[in-house]
Amino acid sequence: MSTIEQELIAAADTRLLARAVQTAKRLRIPNAQALIESRFGELVSLNTTSEGVKTIAEEHDFAVQQWKTKKAELDQKQAALNAEYDALREPGADPARVTDEYLVYAVKQLTGSEVHSA
Repeated sequence: MSTIEQELIAAADTRLLARAVQTAKRLRIPNAQALIESRFGELVSLNTTSEGVKTIAEEHDFAVQQWKTKKAELDQKQAALNAEYDALREPGADPARVTDEYLVYAVKQLTGSEVHSA
């Protein structure tokens, strides 16, 4: 049996509400929108199967926990990617790629100056 808190959280999920309304419409329930909206708090407390193992709110709670875990993992990966991206320099700004020595040598060649190793 779901807790009241689980039911409140599930009942506040507007996307879940929209899906329930659409389900009622698909089942050709008269006044589907009004019916589901007025009884949505009750709907989330109902069992998901005839065996009565879990309620909609319990399944929703499980999905929320899974989502939070995955989101935290992705946020961590995204932070690492953002740091790597921020450290990435454009080729012309990266002295490790096109070194100052390369530029000195090339400028001396271009201008006819004496070429010395830098």
